[in-house]
Amino acid sequence: MRPSAKSVAFRTHVDSLFDKVDALLCPSAPGEAPAGVEYTGDPRFNSIWTLGRPRLVVTLPAGTGAKGLPLGIQLGRAAPRGRPAALHRRVGSRAHLD
Repeated sequence: MRPSAKSVAFRTHVDSLFDKVDALLCPSAPGEAPAGVEYTGDPRFNSIWTLGRPRLVVTLPAGTGAKGLPLGIQLGRAAPRGRPAALHRRVGSRAHLD
């Protein structure tokens, strides 16, 4: 299956971002988590990590929203070849996620 032109353009854009920075920090969803288990939330901010090249991503808690439900952020970077994910280990240890 060939990727669409839109996917290729998006991948190229994201790759160019990693030429300028080591990591990206973005919301994991456009708002707080939904109540219940019927719907896991809006995945629109995940496409940056799932389209294209391998990425290393960790989702971190970022407080709660107006309804008291969780908010999250994602820290991601391009996957290094042959190197451990040191950035994610450092962030995880500081956030007590180990």
